[in-house]
Amino acid sequence: MWQQILMALGAGLASAVLFVVPAKGFALAIAVGVIAPLPLLIVALGLGELFAAAAAAAGAVLIGILIDPMAAGVFLLSVAAPSLVLGFMGRRPALGEPGLLLLTIAVCAILAAWVTVGFLALKYSSLDAALEDMVTQLLPLAKSMIEATDILSNGVDARDFTRWVVLAMTPAAAGWGVAALCLNLYLAGRVSSISGLLPRPWPDIPATLRLPRMTFALMGVALAACLIPGVARLLAATALAALLIAFAVQGLATLHAVTRGRPSRPAVLIGFYMLSFALFPWPIVLAAGLGLTDVARPLRRGAAVSNHPLNKI
Repeated sequence: MWQQILMALGAGLASAVLFVVPAKGFALAIAVGVIAPLPLLIVALGLGELFAAAAAAAGAVLIGILIDPMAAGVFLLSVAAPSLVLGFMGRRPALGEPGLLLLTIAVCAILAAWVTVGFLALKYSSLDAALEDMVTQLLPLAKSMIEATDILSNGVDARDFTRWVVLAMTPAAAGWGVAALCLNLYLAGRVSSISGLLPRPWPDIPATLRLPRMTFALMGVALAACLIPGVARLLAATALAALLIAFAVQGLATLHAVTRGRPSRPAVLIGFYMLSFALFPWPIVLAAGLGLTDVARPLRRGAAVSNHPLNKI
């Protein structure tokens, strides 16, 4: 018992450090910050929700000491809460169906982005004040970019361009949050499964991952809300970006599944992922379209593989 408690506390402190490190601003630090939920997810999946809650509390206390109580609250809402929810669901086959987990990840990423918007609005007394401060800070960099690019320099106002970039950060963060949470949950599940702590068989993700049809309704609401001006449009665009990335993940799983058993499978998968890096974001848009198609009208998938912890992808 004491060993498990110490493991949980260590995981919470590690998650807190990974959450704080990106504040330094270095590219490597930001990359490391992506895996901030990983220690908490490993504890939640392997040891259970109570240990994960203790880990989250320890991490929040450390962040409150290192930064401030408001940052600790952001950590609890944007990192700890999703980890606890996903860990609780992931330990239970009835709740941990891959498609439902993916939708939950999207909702968690949306709420985390909304929390960040609320945090900024509270810190600066209003969202407009926060936007204005961020625009002012980024304006010199934007001016240098516009001056160096002839295409953008024709009739482009630097301040307007910077404001659009700042506004796009929140939807981009939500989309990135979906990808990051998917990666963290997958890695945490693998670690828990290999260590024998995961209390359920490892699912065949490509064969079983399919978003619930209610995701279409959520996307429709987000699209309609994008027509509302002001803060509502920003929040709706954030939700729409996260749902589109969720459909892209669905599309990737579909691509892995429908190519099973085909001789061309390695070439198709390697080629697609290489194009994803070279032509980003267009291959991701294609993957989202495939995901939308598969949810609307399920495609025929390849044969499932055994529930071995290291089954093929």
